[in-house]
Amino acid sequence: MEGLLATAVSAEKHPQMLRTEFEALSHGANGLEEACKQFEALFLSSLVQQVTRPAEGKGLLGDGPGSEVLNGLVEQTLSEQIAKSGGVGVAERMIESFQDHEAAVRAAQETDSKGTS
Repeated sequence: MEGLLATAVSAEKHPQMLRTEFEALSHGANGLEEACKQFEALFLSSLVQQVTRPAEGKGLLGDGPGSEVLNGLVEQTLSEQIAKSGGVGVAERMIESFQDHEAAVRAAQETDSKGTS
């Protein structure tokens, strides 16, 4: 378990820790791509958890000793494999959004610098 997924599990939903980890990962083009992919894996992990765990009764692997850990490992592995195989497009949309925002900020800065020159 690496990066944002590990931070999310250890932070247990502390948004500031996730935000800090995301900002640290997202410096540079490769960092942004990696951070977005890890975010998608985190999203998929949450989605897979909701889909595979019933509201009541036994889980995917029963309710015996260790089933909670095994269910967690299955969920993690499944979500990571979905993300590695292309995911559901969340990472790509995030990257496009960040790049569009960055281009808009640059254009605004250029316009401001030309107006003050």
